[in-house]
Amino acid sequence: MALRVYQLASELGVTSAEVLARLEGMGESARSAALALPPAVERRLREMTWTPGAAVQPQEGFDPGPDLVTAREASKYLPIRPATVRQWEHRGYVQSVGRRERAKTYQLSALQAAFEDRRAAALPRARVNVPAKHFDAMVSGPEAAALLGVAQSTLRMWVKRGRLTRDAGTDRRPQYRLESIMNASRRPITRH
Repeated sequence: MALRVYQLASELGVTSAEVLARLEGMGESARSAALALPPAVERRLREMTWTPGAAVQPQEGFDPGPDLVTAREASKYLPIRPATVRQWEHRGYVQSVGRRERAKTYQLSALQAAFEDRRAAALPRARVNVPAKHFDAMVSGPEAAALLGVAQSTLRMWVKRGRLTRDAGTDRRPQYRLESIMNASRRPITRH
C-alpha cells in the first residue's frame, strides 16, 4: 500500500507542508497531505536531507512588521471570529503574509481595514430624509425596502428581531409608518 504525504512527514519528523513544498519543487503535483506517493517519489524524498522542525518560509514580499497576528489572536483585538478571518482571506479581503508554526499570520492593520470596510458595507446605504409632516404616512413593504436600499427579506428580519415594527397591514402585505422606517435606518446594526 502506498505511503501518504502526512505519514512520510511524520516518519521524517517534518511537517506535511514541507514535504508538499519539496514535491512541488520536484515537479510533482501535490495539493493534499493525503496524497498517496508512488514508490519512486517516496524513495527520492527519503534520500533528501531534512531538517526536523524547520519553519516554513514566508511568502515573497513578506514584511515582518510588529502587527502580525494569527486568526485566533485577531479575535482578541477585533470583534470577529477566527473563521471570519479565514473567510475574508478566501474572499480576497485580506492576505496571509506568512506562517507561525501551523497558523497563517495576517497584518493586524489589514484586518482592521477589512473590518471597517465590512462594517461600512453592512450599514444601510440610504438615509431617509422626510419632512416631519409626513411621519405618519404609511408605505408598503416594497416601498420601504426601496427607501432604505435593502431587500424585503431584510425588512422581515428586522421586524422579527424587533428593529422595525409593522404598523398596519397583514403578514403578506405589511405597511410601515415612515417614522418607523427612519428610526430603523438610523439604528446601528448589531449581529446576533
